[in-house]
Amino acid sequence: MSLMPELQAQEIYQDHPRPRVFRALWGWRKLFLRCHRLSIRRKTREGQTTPEDALLKTAEFSEKVRNKMKELGIVVVYNADQTRALNGKYYRPAY
Repeated sequence: MSLMPELQAQEIYQDHPRPRVFRALWGWRKLFLRCHRLSIRRKTREGQTTPEDALLKTAEFSEKVRNKMKELGIVVVYNADQTRALNGKYYRPAY
């Protein structure tokens, strides 16, 4: 979590002291943020893929799959979400 809510809470505590030492622990910060409908967000570190990059990656992957199919002698490829229709069995086409 962020350090900012903790620092603000300690500043408020110094203005209105209590008998014990105040520590804004993880649980307190979580409840504070939820109570005030706040969230800590940050920018993603991953760069966005351009359409040209996506097309290049798709072409490279397709080529790898085709080469592996030739290497293993596979003629038919089933979509991953269609394997349930095969009752859990994997078929290798006979020549």
